[in-house]
Amino acid sequence: MLLLDGKIRVILITDGDRVAQHVVENIATTLGLRCISASGGNPTPISGEEIVKLLKTVPRDPVLVMFDDRGRR
Repeated sequence: MLLLDGKIRVILITDGDRVAQHVVENIATTLGLRCISASGGNPTPISGEEIVKLLKTVPRDPVLVMFDDRGRR
């Protein structure tokens, strides 16, 4: 369910490597959540703009989004 003001609730996961992506996708499936799988990778393979575009296509929230900086601070 999207919020009335049109905002989408997003849960940010600060890891996106292969193992984390597998776990996040399984959690999403188990809990009935949405997941932007394209955001998984090390480093994150898509831009922030692409993530926002994908978020605008989800039928319901909350949405799990992974991002990984390859260990950089």
